[in-house]
Amino acid sequence: LTRATHRAARLVSKVADQIVPRLLRPDILHQTLYCNDYPQSWKRAVTVVDMIPEVLPANVSPDAHRGKREACQAASLIFAISERTKEDLLRIYPDLKCPVEVTPLAVDTAFYSEHARGEEGDQILFVGTRRRYKNFQTFAEAASRLLQNHPELSVLCVGGGSLTEEEVRPFRERGTEARCRRVTARDVELPSLYRQSKAFVFPSKYEGFGLPILEAFAAGCPAIIARASCFPEIADEAAEYFDP
Repeated sequence: LTRATHRAARLVSKVADQIVPRLLRPDILHQTLYCNDYPQSWKRAVTVVDMIPEVLPANVSPDAHRGKREACQAASLIFAISERTKEDLLRIYPDLKCPVEVTPLAVDTAFYSEHARGEEGDQILFVGTRRRYKNFQTFAEAASRLLQNHPELSVLCVGGGSLTEEEVRPFRERGTEARCRRVTARDVELPSLYRQSKAFVFPSKYEGFGLPILEAFAAGCPAIIARASCFPEIADEAAEYFDP
């Protein structure tokens, strides 16, 4: 999404989050955005997807999760999408009074295939945004060296906007820029991109869950991931790990 589209979507969601509950008058309100303009008498459940602004404040705007603490303090029940997210939530908000339940994520059945392997080529896959804590520069340094020594390999980045000069620099310095490309893909195209890849690499330093790991697993694509955050919890022994 472009930034303008993202802002518009958030605005629409915020307006809907304020208006729809008042029309429906729910017995329980389940919030996935942190809006606190509700009667105090309403029972609320809140889903917390990550604690990135609190754990890595230098990497994310402090306004990214505005209202989170207030929403959690007003909740009767909190869902956290991983054990690590729950641990960080309770460590950072030690005064919470309500239960916190872990509800892991899952992937669409479109990612599964009876013949997942057999389509793969020689591309190394990177999926999603590449900003700061996503640790793309570490990946770029390692991948550019790998391509230098293995001319049959290439790198495919999916989403995240155009590659910047800084992101391309390691590939250019090692003469492998032509084998690093970026594409925009629709959700329906993602399963095929995983299946066509030799491996998926996830170098992020912190996530609330790390859904691309499950996407790779479901598509039969080997995963090489950082030993960080909740990733060992999600991947267990089914991935290769590296120091981020």
